[in-house]
Amino acid sequence: MRRVFFIFFMSFYVFWGGCSSPSSKRAEYSKPSEVYPVVAKSIDSQSLGVQNFAAKPEVAIKKKEQAALQEVGSSKSQKMPAKRMVHYNGYLRMSVVSTTETLERAEKFCEEAKGYVESRSGTSITLRIPVEKFQEVFAQLAGIGDVIERSITAHDVTDSYFSVDMHLKSMKATRERFLILLEKAQNEQEKLKILQEVRRLTEAIDQMEQQLKTLSSLAAYSRLTLVVHPKQDRQGMTTQTEVVSAFHWIYGLSPFRRDIALSGDFMKMTVPQGMVALEAERHWIAESPDGAVFWASRRANKPKGDSNFWIEAIKKRLAPEYHSSETTSAGSFKILQLSEQEPAYRYWIGVCVKENSIEVIEAYFSNVDQENRYKAAILASIERGGL
Repeated sequence: MRRVFFIFFMSFYVFWGGCSSPSSKRAEYSKPSEVYPVVAKSIDSQSLGVQNFAAKPEVAIKKKEQAALQEVGSSKSQKMPAKRMVHYNGYLRMSVVSTTETLERAEKFCEEAKGYVESRSGTSITLRIPVEKFQEVFAQLAGIGDVIERSITAHDVTDSYFSVDMHLKSMKATRERFLILLEKAQNEQEKLKILQEVRRLTEAIDQMEQQLKTLSSLAAYSRLTLVVHPKQDRQGMTTQTEVVSAFHWIYGLSPFRRDIALSGDFMKMTVPQGMVALEAERHWIAESPDGAVFWASRRANKPKGDSNFWIEAIKKRLAPEYHSSETTSAGSFKILQLSEQEPAYRYWIGVCVKENSIEVIEAYFSNVDQENRYKAAILASIERGGL
């Protein structure tokens, strides 16, 4: 009897032990899937009127989704091109027999190079030339008249392009995060706050996409401006006498050339709204999608003079060449605004003397509408002064 009882007891023990696994092992299979909350940094959970908004499971996304979004903004994912993106700006001033014939030949050279005419007047023409044809067309134009002045400046826009591109991708990723939050938001107040951020980001994204197009266009098509004078108009006038009478750097000021600014010292300005900076090391210059240009430099105050002295010297040299001129001010700068009728472009030169240096700003607008479009933004930058 005892033997039968012992066999029954052992069988019951083995059966019960096989049906009850340890609690730790059960927990391993019953553990819920992890979720990883992602909330854009530009919005505060407290501002949405909720507590621990980011920690709510209904607004969380999985780890793979988070990694995919963050990878877009990672600087490691940005690949620099094998070839640098360079924008060339060429300027030629020539004495010719026939201004009309010379400009027509310039337009033909441009057409053969698959470029296009940006603007033209009775005595000047601005061409956009494919970058690989720029040197060839420049040499062709220089050979059809007597060259009085010539210059070529180069602006590397590679870093600017990839900086904007990186910020653009980061903003798009941030907007996607907000859209995920919007789908999971539980009340109207949360939705309104998120929609405001989405709208703000969308506007910034649109502006950055336009900046990328501007930089791409500048890298693909260089700019070349030709200014021509009939030979008889320059009788009795020499370059040397002009340089001595108006100081060398003032003589070289022009809305179509950048080498005068490049010969000065570097000076950085605040980038006006709607424009994009092209280069931030050797020469500061900003340009808009439709061709307005704003640039700055700093040079020695020699001979010594104040802002009024220098703006009057510039006015004496340049004003006679333009249809009208007006002197105004913005912040500590004195500004000469020059207007031409044919074509109706605008050219600004501003100076601000600070002890032993002169801060010089220049701006070019291809027409009156363009000037009105960017005037407030550029004046705001001038008022802040050099950085």
